[in-house]
Amino acid sequence: MKRNAIRIIAVTLVLCIVGCASATYKPHPGAINLLDSQAYDMLISTKAVIDQTKADLAGGVWSANIAGNVKTVLNTGVIPAYNVLDTTYQAYHLAAQPTAPGAALQASMNNLSTQMTNLSSAKVGQ
Repeated sequence: MKRNAIRIIAVTLVLCIVGCASATYKPHPGAINLLDSQAYDMLISTKAVIDQTKADLAGGVWSANIAGNVKTVLNTGVIPAYNVLDTTYQAYHLAAQPTAPGAALQASMNNLSTQMTNLSSAKVGQ
């Protein structure tokens, strides 16, 4: 049952990222451009996954071997990548330059996406 929940969260995150790139995606009010809005979505989704994973770890959802791997990926991959994206996003958003290329923001988003994939793999014992 927990594996299904994990898969649903992972699929939701991927769909959000892919969906954010679609032509019908509407940026959030207050977003300076599409990339700014996408980064915000990614931060919100990832925070939910981090919080749920911490709760699952505290609840003993996984065997000790899998829990150890999940905790390692969460603490050394996902959370640091989340923090970098949050810092980069804040700087980008506060700069309010809609014509800026946002290369650092995009790189941070890509890194966090990779770390989330690693976390999903760790949760299923891979």
